[in-house]
Amino acid sequence: MSRSAGASGREHILVTNSVALNGGDAAILLGLLRGVRRAFGPGVSVDVADEAFSAAARAYPDISFVPPLHGSARRPQGPIEALARSLRRRRVSAADALVGAAPALARLLLPPAGRAQLDRLRGTAAVISTGGTYLVEHYPLRRRLESIDIPARLGVPTYLYTQSLGPFADPRTARRVANALSRAARVFLRDGRSRDHLLEIGVDADRLSVHPDAAFALARAPGAAPPEPTRVALSVRHWPHHRTRTPEEGQRRYREAIGAVARRLAAAGARVTFLSTCQGQPEYRTDDARYAARIVEEHLAHVPGVEVDAAFRTPEELIDELAGYHLAIATRMHFAILALCAGVPVAPIAYEFKTAELFAGFGWEPRVTELESISAEALWRNVDATLADAAGIRTRLAEELPRLREAAMEPAERIREDLRGAAADHQSAPGRPPADPGTALGDR
Repeated sequence: MSRSAGASGREHILVTNSVALNGGDAAILLGLLRGVRRAFGPGVSVDVADEAFSAAARAYPDISFVPPLHGSARRPQGPIEALARSLRRRRVSAADALVGAAPALARLLLPPAGRAQLDRLRGTAAVISTGGTYLVEHYPLRRRLESIDIPARLGVPTYLYTQSLGPFADPRTARRVANALSRAARVFLRDGRSRDHLLEIGVDADRLSVHPDAAFALARAPGAAPPEPTRVALSVRHWPHHRTRTPEEGQRRYREAIGAVARRLAAAGARVTFLSTCQGQPEYRTDDARYAARIVEEHLAHVPGVEVDAAFRTPEELIDELAGYHLAIATRMHFAILALCAGVPVAPIAYEFKTAELFAGFGWEPRVTELESISAEALWRNVDATLADAAGIRTRLAEELPRLREAAMEPAERIREDLRGAAADHQSAPGRPPADPGTALGDR
């Protein structure tokens, strides 16, 4: 039996590094799955390793969620739990270093969830590390890299779906990222700057290609603009990683700008609704509706026409909801993408370079407001210009979305071509069977 088929004869793929309770990450995951199922056909089976797999399964019951390599990411509740988590983390790191040379010992070091994932790799066609922005220096990288590195060291074809990543200023971090990604079969990126960041740390250019964000696979044919009055959806988030001012000062300026623009829109007769991809999931660490409520309390109390919608929606439900709006002011990048998928003009606020790169591809870079230097005046200029050009933007989206939808699924096609090509090579050379991590790891 070839590596591309499991015990049932069906092709099996394992998706790692999922955080499906974050609606933006869920949009990436749904787009990835749509591409994989189209590329591999209805017989493919997919497991998704998610840090909150039980809660994710309740939110998305049609997806097979499993525990990740490291087990639950639940925060420790006391010093004993914190110590146990630290020891578990060290054991997984040791297993990562040993898995190529001493796989049986590496297996013993892993927690039960890690051993279960190694068992799951038997017959797995490929591991796909989901898309997103998690390989950046202001986020913890260890767990993410180990989830990529261990399957690759075992000889399982490992892919990174469409990413924004870097830059890597710390030499040690740069080496770790370069080592892990150099073992990957391919790295799919969302923008040219991310590609440059990997080239700078020595990742082979042949492994890299740039594609639209996976969430664009959810795009639909946009309809006509909704009737008046003007409806504006406004996504906000807490962002502490400021470069030129303290987190407190940066967030204060951000809230003031949002409040001033929302008040101005409401005074002009618009209905303004705070809405986000990250809300309504009590198991997730972030709820943007709470931050929106703080902005309303500080700057918009008793302003008619302003509301906070705190309900949870899946990405596809959010696209349905956004189709009824005239404009989205988006801090969350995937809130912006889902609005675009619904054919809605977007005035984006960029907290990382990925948002500016996304909109530069549309020719809208001058209308991106940088969160680092945000002011009410700058944000209003971009909102006003986007509203003025709304009809033209809708026309351009109707033309662009079919291409983006197809291009967003190209990475899955590339993965299928790689695996089918490898299978054909092995059939023509029967004396060289593919490596099986189960064999290397010994009997269970």
